[in-house]
Amino acid sequence: MEQIKKFLATNKNAKISTIHDELLNMIAAELNKKSAQKSSTSRRDENGDVTEIFCYFHKVWENVNVHAYGSKKGSNTGMNTMCKRGVRGWTETQKHIKLLDGKLIEEISSGKLDIKNLQLAKAERIVKIKSEMMIKHK
Repeated sequence: MEQIKKFLATNKNAKISTIHDELLNMIAAELNKKSAQKSSTSRRDENGDVTEIFCYFHKVWENVNVHAYGSKKGSNTGMNTMCKRGVRGWTETQKHIKLLDGKLIEEISSGKLDIKNLQLAKAERIVKIKSEMMIKHK
């Protein structure tokens, strides 16, 4: 914002038509910088470059120069919301959770699990799977 104020002070006697395009570009850059800084899943330095991303899988802030992140066109950072290890862990976790339904049905049909306890058993096993995958893909 200071750059815009200085520009306007320097050009206070200029015709709007002569500074219009440059002023609009400066305002657009400032707005982009502010919206990027407000992101709750990324942090940027004073130049607006992404320095950290909150990894959706690991649930921690990770330095993008230390942890590998894939590209993602639709995101405000241009990067995925999970590091590459996190993507592998998330994918493997989902695979195990899908297999869990089949195992639970087998346990119900064999009498090892009462159908009344299905929701609780599933929730407990999902927590266990997620914990195991978090450790494996740390």
